[in-house]
Amino acid sequence: MVTHTQLPGKQKGVMLLEALIAILIFSIGILALVGLQATSISLSSDAKYRSTASMLANQYIGQMWNDIAVVSASAAPVTYSTTEFNPFIGSPGNTTAATYAQWLVTVQNNLPNATATVTRQTTLTPAVALPSSVQTSSTVVSVTITWQLPNATTPHSYTTSAQISAQKLT
Repeated sequence: MVTHTQLPGKQKGVMLLEALIAILIFSIGILALVGLQATSISLSSDAKYRSTASMLANQYIGQMWNDIAVVSASAAPVTYSTTEFNPFIGSPGNTTAATYAQWLVTVQNNLPNATATVTRQTTLTPAVALPSSVQTSSTVVSVTITWQLPNATTPHSYTTSAQISAQKLT
């Protein structure tokens, strides 16, 4: 024969209360994990765009290095000029330089609401090349890419600089 014992009046409902508190703690933990996952996805997306901007800017500077290397290696005694990189220079309002315009389209296809500017400062030594002498071209290039995500309030930007130097016998 099974006998049931009656719990004192103060103990009634304590188990239910403990179960509700456990469910509350579990729910808070699950909500924290969901928030962490959302933040993780957002930061991962930002990192992807930053790495894409970095790759595009460095690719463009690489094209400039290649261009100056081709000019430097040419057998003809062609002197450098302060406008050596004009096909590479442009701005969001001025896309007349063909190389810049093509690259800007690539930037805009890979980054949301993107703009890009490329500036350069070239110094020639000597300024006027003498026949059968060495002329040095030194150019400081700065590439800035700015993009803004559709729901973001502030734009992101990436800037890189490089110095491109070469010598040529004129």
